[in-house]
Amino acid sequence: MADEEHIRHCMLYEFQLGRKASEAAKNICSALGQGAVSARKCQRWFEKFCKGNFSLDDKSGRGRVSNFDQEALQALLVQNPQITQQELATTLNCSQKTISNQLRALGKVQKFGKWVPHELTDNNRNQRVTICSSLLSCQNRLPFLEQIVTGDEEWVLYVNLKRRPQWLDKNEAPQPTPKPDLHAKKVMLCVWWNFKGILHYELLPSNQTITSAVYSAQLERLAQALREKKKTRTD
Repeated sequence: MADEEHIRHCMLYEFQLGRKASEAAKNICSALGQGAVSARKCQRWFEKFCKGNFSLDDKSGRGRVSNFDQEALQALLVQNPQITQQELATTLNCSQKTISNQLRALGKVQKFGKWVPHELTDNNRNQRVTICSSLLSCQNRLPFLEQIVTGDEEWVLYVNLKRRPQWLDKNEAPQPTPKPDLHAKKVMLCVWWNFKGILHYELLPSNQTITSAVYSAQLERLAQALREKKKTRTD
């Protein structure tokens, strides 16, 4: 029969692997012999580990006593579900490992919220269906899609918001992530492409907008880019 200290190390190892107390007891007994440890004893030690107390000293009144404030952790999660483990550890003055164990004990998991799409009206949707149906009909009569060059402008933000996972219960829906504010610092990207990929793009200088003169000059540079690409293919 293995000594008690060795069994405690085995229980801690099983806990760190994410196993349940009953499963850990079964594994330890399978390795060290029937009756090496009971499921109840494993449960008692697992409860201790979940509180962030990893001391293997089983003597009464000795070892590290956990004073982790689980209510404070839950309050922080309610206040900001996107908070990171490191931020929680700093706020609660404990290790990140303790936070990880506490979150697991609470049954928390991380989920990404969906980007909130731009809302389309019924009229917008019907217009898109009509246009797409018309284009497909024309393509079937006389293929033309490969000849099309498409252009568009897009604001490129200097600071891009990043979705962060949220600590939630397994059946709890994550909060949606709003798209960046349109008034943030940004630069306008003008880009043209065909079915093969990007043909030409430009970044407008700060405070410059698209005017007829600017757009005409852009089309001339686009035409030059197309001539150069065509010449490269024929050489």
